[in-house]
Amino acid sequence: MGLSLSTCNRAMRSSAIQSYLRAPGGRPMGRPGVRSYTTRQYSESDLDFCLATEKDFGQVQSLYNQEADFIPCIYHSWLRERNRMVILAKLQGQLIGLCSSHIVDDGQSALMEDIKVAASERGKGAARLMYKHLIELVRTKYPEVKKQILVTDTKLNRGFCVLGKQYSELDLDFCPATEKDFGQVQSLFSDETDYVSSVYHSWLRERNRVVILAKLHGQVISVCSVHIVDDGQTALIEGVRVAASERRKGAARLMYRHVIDLVRARYPELKKQRLITRHKSGRGLCVLGKQSLISLRFSLINVPTLVSEVIDNRKKRGDEYYKPIPLQPDDVRSIFLNRTVIDTVLPGGRIILNGSVFKPLESNLDILLKRDIVWRADRKRNPRAVSLGTAPYRDPMGNCVFVIDMFGEDLSAVKSVFLSQLQSLPPSHDNVICLLFVNPSLSPQMWEFCINEMGLEKGKQYCDDEIIVEDDILQNYY
Repeated sequence: MGLSLSTCNRAMRSSAIQSYLRAPGGRPMGRPGVRSYTTRQYSESDLDFCLATEKDFGQVQSLYNQEADFIPCIYHSWLRERNRMVILAKLQGQLIGLCSSHIVDDGQSALMEDIKVAASERGKGAARLMYKHLIELVRTKYPEVKKQILVTDTKLNRGFCVLGKQYSELDLDFCPATEKDFGQVQSLFSDETDYVSSVYHSWLRERNRVVILAKLHGQVISVCSVHIVDDGQTALIEGVRVAASERRKGAARLMYRHVIDLVRARYPELKKQRLITRHKSGRGLCVLGKQSLISLRFSLINVPTLVSEVIDNRKKRGDEYYKPIPLQPDDVRSIFLNRTVIDTVLPGGRIILNGSVFKPLESNLDILLKRDIVWRADRKRNPRAVSLGTAPYRDPMGNCVFVIDMFGEDLSAVKSVFLSQLQSLPPSHDNVICLLFVNPSLSPQMWEFCINEMGLEKGKQYCDDEIIVEDDILQNYY
C-alpha cells in the first residue's frame, strides 16, 4: 500500500491506540474522552534504539522462541543487504523489539518489514515508538523516499491505499518442475508472447540447471530457472514468470529467494548471480550494460523475399552494405573470445541470448554451440557487428517468434547483419514477430530503418530497455 509518510504517521498512531484499547491490559478508564491505561505505556526516554549487529542475533532469536517466523533465518542476510536498515529497541540493555525497512522502487519507497515486539512487552507502545524512530531515520538518510509499503493482518484506518494481499512462504509450495507440469506452465503464458514454454522441456534436461515451480493450492502460479554458468561461478537467473492474476502479491520475490537459497546450498562455490531486468536496478547493483528492444511484426509476407528487395534497393542507392558471414563453431570461438570484441562490441563484455547472459568463456560457448542458434558477423577479422538469433518458435497465440540479439555500434554493419539474420528465416506467410535487441544508441536509427525503409509494422513493445545486472550471490535482488 502506498501513502505519504505524514499520512501514515497519523494513521499508524491512531491504529496503534485502537489496538491498545482492545488489548487485555489496555482497558480505557476515567471519564469519557480521556483515555488512560492500566498497562504503562513506554515513552521514547524509556527505550534505546540502535542499529542491529551480528552480536545481537542471540537476543533476536529469543523474540521468536515460541513462534514460527522467518526472520531468524534471514537476519544475517538483512544486515549485509544494501539499502536496508534494521533497528533494535532495547529496554535496560535487553532487546524487546526489531523493525526493518528496505528502500525499493528506485529509491522512492520504504518497504516496512516485520515490526516485532517480545510477547511480554506488547501493548505498551514499543512498536509505535520503534516505527516512529525508523521512519525518522529513513527520512533523514533517504530524503527522496515518497511512499511506504507494508503488509498488515489487521483492518486498516481510512487513508491507507490497499494494494492487495501479499503472499508469505507458508502460502506457496515450491517444487522441482517436471514434464507433467507443462500444461499448467503453458497456461501462464496464454495471453503473452513468451519464450519460456518453448524451452521448458530442454531446460528440464540441461545439466547444471534448476527449474522451480511455485504452486498455490496445487495450481502453478510461477516458474523460475537458474542455470549454473561461468565454470560454476555464476547463477544465471532466467524466466522468472508469475501468472497475470497473481502479480504484485510477492510471489516473484518469494520464488527468487527460494531458488537462490537452493542453489547456494547445492553449489557452494557460487560467487555471482546475473540476470536481465526490465526495471531500473536498485542502488549498489552492478549494471553491466543495456539493450533496447525493437518489436516488429511481419504480416503475411515472404520475409526472405522482402529482405532481398531491401538489399537491392540499398545497393542501387549506393548505401554502404556488407555481406555478413555465417559463423562456424571455430569462427564463434575466435570472435567471441577476442579481447577487442569483448571490450568494444559486446555489451558489458557479455554474450546475451534471449534473456540469458554469459561471460565469453570456452565453457559457456560450449553450452551455446549446442543450441540451435544463428550466428552472424559483418566479417571475421575485427568485426564491428555480431549477433545471435534464436530458432523461430511458436508463441501461445500461434505467432512465429524470432529473437535477435545484436551487438555493436556501427550502424551500417548492424543493418547488414540484421538483414542477414532475417534471410535465415524459412519462407513463410505466417505472422512473424521479430524481437530485435540493439545498443540503445542505435535504437532511433534502427526504428526508422525498419519502419520507414523496410515497411515493417511496429509490434507490441514489451519493454524499452533490458538491463544486465550482476551482483554477489549473497545479495538479495528482490
